[in-house]
Amino acid sequence: MVYDPDFAADFIDKLGERSAGRPPVRAWMLVCAGNLIVPGFFGTMLTREGGRLGMVLGVLVVLWLGRRACRHAREAVLTVVYGGWVVAVLQIFPLLQVAAGFCGVGAAVQTGRAMRSDYTHIDDVFGGLLATLVTGGLLIVVAAVFGLIGRLAVRLCRWDGRGPAEAKAGRGGARSFFGRPQ
Repeated sequence: MVYDPDFAADFIDKLGERSAGRPPVRAWMLVCAGNLIVPGFFGTMLTREGGRLGMVLGVLVVLWLGRRACRHAREAVLTVVYGGWVVAVLQIFPLLQVAAGFCGVGAAVQTGRAMRSDYTHIDDVFGGLLATLVTGGLLIVVAAVFGLIGRLAVRLCRWDGRGPAEAKAGRGGARSFFGRPQ
């Protein structure tokens, strides 16, 4: 577990003390694995030989880019990880994953890397890579939005109405959300 003050609870605080400041590589890998279930299933149905190789390469690229981002943009990755768990749970009703997959396959079709017929299939390495990167990128954007919403909700719940200068100086009483004294 990683420590994040926006989502900290007592049990997370104890676990997070050991890893505070460390890159959240393990969390990134786990959330990626959790989000591969439905897209991976549909991806294997829509790809053949070279397309499957491209799909595997696309997953490896997403994992590698996320791992690098863990070292350089820790807070952003934590936001995506928190939202990524929401996206992973939403695989129960995979509307997001199917929509992102349609966009990925559409990108492969538009570039001529997928065969459009009664049953669209991708048998080109670049087509599989492109479809996977588009699908993964869209799901990462949705995860980031969910993570930002979660962070905003936590901050609003903890907000006492004082500005940063007042909070540092210890001045000012508790205020309501609209700035009125309570």
